[in-house]
Amino acid sequence: MKVKKLLLGLSLGILCAFTNVDAKSAEIDFALDGETKVGDIINVSMNIDNVNDCSDGIVSVGGYLMYDADSLELVSYNTNNAPYFFTMNEDNKKLAGLDFTLENGINSFTNIYNFSFRVLNDNISTITLKDARLTDTKGYVDTTVESLIISPIKKEVKPIVVEEVKNIQEETIIAEIVNTTEEVVETKETNEEETIISQIVNAISEIVKSIFKLFR
Repeated sequence: MKVKKLLLGLSLGILCAFTNVDAKSAEIDFALDGETKVGDIINVSMNIDNVNDCSDGIVSVGGYLMYDADSLELVSYNTNNAPYFFTMNEDNKKLAGLDFTLENGINSFTNIYNFSFRVLNDNISTITLKDARLTDTKGYVDTTVESLIISPIKKEVKPIVVEEVKNIQEETIIAEIVNTTEEVVETKETNEEETIISQIVNAISEIVKSIFKLFR
């Protein structure tokens, strides 16, 4: 009987121990604003969300921003909405945030970074945070990262249909006819002017000859 009670007590103790395990956790996710087209600049936000059972909230953030540099070019970034100090090493893209006061911990959805990327080609690529670490005032928090998959849309090249080619050819021919007509008119006007001038010169010449005859 004593053995049974001892086993029951141990079982309850183990169960209570597992039940009281600290379940603190949080999530880092990336969100895309709008469509993704080759050649465009896209805006990507990095956020902290789903904060659970964290003492005084998330007070520090760390990790490496990862993306395919052959497909995406980092144009700019900012931390305008972050509740405390954040910085990023531009060489290795290691970012860090720390609440020095331990009074502005993140307890709900919060935007901490905003990135602008230029889409270089139509390859599918991923934006994520490698070696992500979040902590509260008592230590590390179980961290989940929701990566963002970038699937660019190819810019459409409108094909020229047969009817459009026909219209273009007709417009070209009409333009050539108009230009030729204008040249002919200009030439005709020039010839007419030359003829009139020639006639005037001849008339003056005849008058001069007549005057000279009178004085002979």
